[in-house]
Amino acid sequence: MEARDFRALLGLIVDATPSALVVLDPDYRVVRADRAAEVVHGPGLAGRLYHGALAACATRCDGCPAASTFADGTAKTCPRPHTGPRAGEVLVVESHPLDLPGGRRHVLLVGRIRSSVGTERRAWRISDRYGELSSGAE
Repeated sequence: MEARDFRALLGLIVDATPSALVVLDPDYRVVRADRAAEVVHGPGLAGRLYHGALAACATRCDGCPAASTFADGTAKTCPRPHTGPRAGEVLVVESHPLDLPGGRRHVLLVGRIRSSVGTERRAWRISDRYGELSSGAE
C-alpha cells in the first residue's frame, strides 16, 4: 500500500470512529478535528483555542487533562464529565500524548459520549409510573 493510500484509509478510519478526536498543539490550539468532533462542537475548530472551541469557556478548566498530558506525557481522563455545547451530550474526555518527530509534543483529546443506558432505564421507570409506554431515552 502506498503512503497516499494509507493516509486516505487512515482518514476514513478516523472519520468513522464515534469518538470526537481533536489534536492540540502546545499552545492549546486545535490543529485537527475529526467529523465527530465537528458534529459535537461545531465546524471550524482548527486554529481556535481548545477551551473556547470545545467547551465555550474563557479559560482552561481546573483538572484539565490536556494540561496534565502536556506536562508529564501521560494519558489522563478528565475527573468530571463535560457537556457538548451543541446538543447537550454528556462526554467523557481523555487526553493522550502525541510526541512528534523533532521532540514537539501535541495532545490527542478523545471525547466519548457517555452511555445512555441509565437514561433509558429512567425513561422506562417514569413511563411505568405514569402508566405510559415508552421505548426510548428521554
